[in-house]
Amino acid sequence: MLSAILIAVFLAGMANVTAASSSSSYAPSTSHVNLNMYVMEGKNQVGFAVNPVIYINASQGQYTFTDTGNSLNVSLSYGSYLVTVMPTLSIIGGAHYLTNKTYYYLDVNSANQAVAINLKAVVLTYSTVNLKNLNGETTTLMFSTTEGYNFFTKTTNSSSFSAYLPNGTMFYANSYYNSEPSQGVTSQILTLESKNTVTIELGRSAVNYFGAVYSKSGSKINSFKIVEFNSTINHYTTVSFNSGLYYISAQGGTEFMIAANGYKPVSITTSGTLTLIPSTSNVFKNYSLSKNLQTVSVVTHYNLNSGTAFPDMANSTVMSLSYQEALDNLSTGFVNDVEKIAGHMPANTYYSFMANNSYYNLTNSHVDMKSLVYNKYSLSLYTFANYTNTKMSSKDYKNLVLKVYQKGTQYTPSTVNYLTYINYNNINVSVQSASSSVTYGNPFEIMPVSKSSMVTVSFGKVQNPYFVNSNAVVYYKGMVTTSSVINTTARNTLVVVPYNTIFSINMSKTLYNPIIGQYQYKSPVSFMWKNSTTSYNGYNYSLKLMKTTEFLLTGMDSSGFSNVTNVTFIVLKNTESPNVNFTYTFNGKVHKVMSSTANTGTVSITVPQNSQVTFDASLSSLNLTYNKEKYSVQLSYSWMFPNSTLKGATVNYQFTTPTINGVPKLGMLNVTSAGNTTRSVQIKAIVNDTTNPSAVVTIQNPSNKNITAIPAGSPVILTANYSADKYYGKSKLSYNWTFMFANGTKIPANTANLTILKYDSSSSVWNRSAWVEVQFNLVAKIHISLKVTNPVLSGYDNISYTTTYSGPKLLVSGVHYSGTFSQGVTKEVQVNVTNHGKVSVTGLTIVVYDNGALLKSKSFTQTLAVNQTRTYDINISLANSGSQSLSFQASNSAQPNFVQKDGQLVKTVSVGVSSDRVLLVIVAIIVIILILALLYYRLTKGKFPGAARVRQQSLPQSNQKKITDQKQVPKKDSNTKQ
Repeated sequence: MLSAILIAVFLAGMANVTAASSSSSYAPSTSHVNLNMYVMEGKNQVGFAVNPVIYINASQGQYTFTDTGNSLNVSLSYGSYLVTVMPTLSIIGGAHYLTNKTYYYLDVNSANQAVAINLKAVVLTYSTVNLKNLNGETTTLMFSTTEGYNFFTKTTNSSSFSAYLPNGTMFYANSYYNSEPSQGVTSQILTLESKNTVTIELGRSAVNYFGAVYSKSGSKINSFKIVEFNSTINHYTTVSFNSGLYYISAQGGTEFMIAANGYKPVSITTSGTLTLIPSTSNVFKNYSLSKNLQTVSVVTHYNLNSGTAFPDMANSTVMSLSYQEALDNLSTGFVNDVEKIAGHMPANTYYSFMANNSYYNLTNSHVDMKSLVYNKYSLSLYTFANYTNTKMSSKDYKNLVLKVYQKGTQYTPSTVNYLTYINYNNINVSVQSASSSVTYGNPFEIMPVSKSSMVTVSFGKVQNPYFVNSNAVVYYKGMVTTSSVINTTARNTLVVVPYNTIFSINMSKTLYNPIIGQYQYKSPVSFMWKNSTTSYNGYNYSLKLMKTTEFLLTGMDSSGFSNVTNVTFIVLKNTESPNVNFTYTFNGKVHKVMSSTANTGTVSITVPQNSQVTFDASLSSLNLTYNKEKYSVQLSYSWMFPNSTLKGATVNYQFTTPTINGVPKLGMLNVTSAGNTTRSVQIKAIVNDTTNPSAVVTIQNPSNKNITAIPAGSPVILTANYSADKYYGKSKLSYNWTFMFANGTKIPANTANLTILKYDSSSSVWNRSAWVEVQFNLVAKIHISLKVTNPVLSGYDNISYTTTYSGPKLLVSGVHYSGTFSQGVTKEVQVNVTNHGKVSVTGLTIVVYDNGALLKSKSFTQTLAVNQTRTYDINISLANSGSQSLSFQASNSAQPNFVQKDGQLVKTVSVGVSSDRVLLVIVAIIVIILILALLYYRLTKGKFPGAARVRQQSLPQSNQKKITDQKQVPKKDSNTKQ
């Protein structure tokens, strides 16, 4: 709308512009320019200025050259320029000169030019500065010209000092106490007094304002400026603040205004919080390109509000049109200056507008002062200009590239936006790309930029937009899927929607403009929906349907080109629910649940406790057929388990509590379609317990007090009362106790080493009891193992203890005797006993065992201290000869028997036979030998019956044979006749 108004104004204004004359369209020539800056005292040049800062701007502000010096050599293209020489302090021939800011309009029109710029100067006089009310404090003083140029700064605690000050003109003295910067800056207007003195009265001035600055939205504004304006002398100065707080002081008669970049200035009349509102001024430039590209017409519209001074003109930093006018003394003078500046702007287009790298030359321009609307709160003004370039032709539209200088957004202090509109006269091309943000169409707009730059705009052949239907966004209350579009063709869009439910479809990201590579939906882009009963214009369409409905949608892009697509809304009824298939996986094994089971509404599964179970329902589906084509509808998945709701086709979950007493854990899977139809499946999970019971062995004394050691020979209670199971009560737990030696061998119950004293009466055997009272009769390392079992699993607690003993411990450390033992002979033996216990003993008994049988016992009354060793004498007699095993033990009534045995010493001795028994043995042997000899004799002489047979049996074999032969020949009887 704004561009249309500007075009209308432009056409009206062009009626006042004379016809463009023919001019050369060649690129401009370059000139060598020598600039010399001279200090002027009155009408006399006194010498070169000392290093002033110089800015050279082309007439439209786009080209900037900055340097420091009093004689510069620069190369400039032909055209008009604004040279700004900043104030400077120059010492020439011992004299001090202070020059003002000077503007010089430079026309470059020859190959070599020498330019003298005369700088008006004020002579500074060596003067005395007197300070009042200093009172020993330190103050900082800043002297500046009425233009705001600070030419001298001094920090002092002296009431008087010397300085070079302007003579014959007013100047500013700003001061503040260093010890109280929060009191702000005090400003005073001064002139030199007689005898070249000036007196500054320090103190807390009559005007003293302070407060904070906020935006209308409530956020704090940290950076801002305050203008101090003195209408008496038409002088202003600015002070910057960066903390969000302001402190300002000055003499009466000074006006204050506060402003921040992008906000409308506000006058300060009292202390307190100030609220600033956003403010924008605009400078519009409207270009119109002819059909043959040889003519360009430009309309410039200044539309400024009260918070913006007229740009590119003196005192533009004063932040206000009204202050800027006041500084220009008279309103007529101000208007004349506005006309002069505005009229000068079109004079040079170099570096501001190019087509295919070819420049345009100005043919005529004028400022339409009749269009000026001005008061202290706003300004509106139009200027018109024509440019030509005879090198161009209509054929150049084919690959047209424009370069347009776009001035950066200015903050003076409210925002000044420079907006450019370009209208071109060719229907076969359109904007394709740009180096900055632009709106596409004809005319197109170059959006404001933060920094001044050349914006490049490229044109290309017109292309129709097309629809990307997959980007359509459907929304209805309770929607859980991300897309309802079920096809991806450009000509047909199929959308699934719920039955009898209000929904909206947003097509803002569907109309793709291939020329600019963007999706378009903002005005002037249009979307027109039509069918036999309805029409609607807009990219966002809301409606409610109870049956499948078709629309023809026409989309027109910003360039005026269009395309169409058929949009069909397929309405799903509640009976059209998804088919659910899912799997659940744990420990690497996949379990499938098919739709034939899932669609019944309930599924039972068995899983382990505390294992990750992966549920995957991605094989679920809802398919529909439209015009004999099959389509898949997007589905959404929601899983509900104890204390958890998960989204997505695939989720992971752990069942942390097992199934107790057969009660399953319940879950739910909801599969919802884009048409808001849902299939729900209840999941009943039997969770196998994988959490072992916690077995804990606790040691107590007989008084049921917990202890940390097991005393040998004393009763202790071993209890499982602190054992527990997270899910089963104690009534569901069973116990098993095992005791072992250090080597792992089981310690038998009710033996010398272990006595079972008591256990829980509810248990049939001691080792199945929840507690057991035992006595370990040994000083050694033992292992205690408790097994606790719930109905499914077992847990263990295995601990090791070395039993403790605190009584006497008598150790037989040695046995000595002289000679050897003889059978039946009494021998004195020396027995060494050491007390390795914790207490002394008074009296002990030495006990001797021979092969396990008590041999001798003898008591002694001496005291045996801890770690003391004594020798005790005892007589023993061994009844048997040969090797004998003797056990020597030391006993005491305070020492348990198992400790006594632990301290025994076993010694093997050899016992000799007595001499009497030796003699008897010898006699017996002799008698036996004699008896055997007699028997032999008698046998050989036949004196005994059977002696011959005995003898025969005892003869050698050869002799036996002879005898046999003799028996075979009968003897002749003496009475036998021969």
